[in-house]
Parts: sequence; C-alpha cells; structure tokens
Amino acid sequence: MVDEQRTVKAEIVLAAAMTKSKRARRIFVSKNMLQQLKRYVSELCQSSRDHYLFSTQKNSHFKANTATQHLHRLVTRAGIVGATSHSGRRTWLTELSAKGVGVRVLTEMAGHAGIQTT
Repeated sequence: MVDEQRTVKAEIVLAAAMTKSKRARRIFVSKNMLQQLKRYVSELCQSSRDHYLFSTQKNSHFKANTATQHLHRLVTRAGIVGATSHSGRRTWLTELSAKGVGVRVLTEMAGHAGIQTT
C-alpha cells in the first residue's frame, strides 16, 4: 500500500539566487507538503517585511551552522541517536538507489555537480 503523504506528486523550483549552491534546483514534495508550504508562505508574507522562509529573532536569515544546530536539538529531543543534518538526505538517496534509480538522476536530485560526489 502506498502512503499518500510520502508519494512524490509535486515539485518546487528554486531560482539560483535562492539556493546555497547558487544553482537552480527542483524540490519534490507531496501535495500535502506543498499546500502546507504555500499556506505558511502566504501567512509569512502578510505578517513580515523580510523575505526569508525562516527568520532568526533578529529578522535575519539563518546561517547553515545555525540551522544545523537547531536540527540537532530537534533530533536529540526526539530521541533519535546518531542522526545528523545530512542523515535524511543520505538515507533518501540510498533508498532511491536501492530501488534502481540511476546515478545520473540521483546526482541531479541531490544537486551535485558530478556523479563522483553522488
């Protein structure tokens, strides 16, 4: 049985200026996640003047290290042992590979410049 919440059904396209790597990216999400993000962004635009998806208390953007620290605290509170900010990403790519997804597709989905990194 397919879990409807985990099935990829939509994508979000990020412009190069919106990404850490400064390359345009496609993010695949479920319809439910896309709806939740649209609602969040709509509410954010009505209540805030900055344009960051997630802001610090000083209305600035999160730096990569700060976001990693927050994620680590959440994982620890959830009782998950050994997880890192990259664990889910690695698991996702590994599971897709085990299901037969080609390395070139995985490379593109991961946003890697070359298959050596993947």
